[in-house]
Amino acid sequence: MSLQTRMAALITAIKGDFDSLDSRVTTLEGSGGGGGSVYSFMDRSSTDTSYANTPLLIPLDTAGDSYGTDVTWAGANNTRLTAGTSGVYEVGAVVAYHSPHARVQAALQVSKNGVWDGLFRGSGYVRNSDGWAYWVMEIAPRPINLTAGDYIEFTLANMGASGTHTTYDVPASPNGTVIFDGPNSTFWMNRVA
Repeated sequence: MSLQTRMAALITAIKGDFDSLDSRVTTLEGSGGGGGSVYSFMDRSSTDTSYANTPLLIPLDTAGDSYGTDVTWAGANNTRLTAGTSGVYEVGAVVAYHSPHARVQAALQVSKNGVWDGLFRGSGYVRNSDGWAYWVMEIAPRPINLTAGDYIEFTLANMGASGTHTTYDVPASPNGTVIFDGPNSTFWMNRVA
């Protein structure tokens, strides 16, 4: 089974978990389960397949699943998932990428209102020496407090550098090439409180 097939199966399984959770939330709401639920979510993927040698702000242009109205997306700002209500949200992603080069290190960053929220969230190291290598990384960062209208964006960058790299910034001359595989990636945000 190819890595692309396995990645597609992983993404399908994750979406299945969301569907299962959605049905449990609906059941709890229908039975008055503990005073009502605030749970709301949206996931999207992308048709983008850009090179990410400079930080790539990921366009989220392919509709996925959603529940509730607390997370929104609009084509005019297609890189953003926006909080419709103030509260605690969680964001996450499964990001697929590939490279024809060795020693490429992709990393994903979450931004809140256009400002990077802490250090890079996830990374993967391509140890490739004989052709194209496909990789996937999953991130599940800590909960984020958002006010209604705040938005989240995702940035993919190539962090691999020759020699010593002592900062968490994107190096000026990264090793190799990272190519984003949007159709096999998914990004989500859900309100939990």
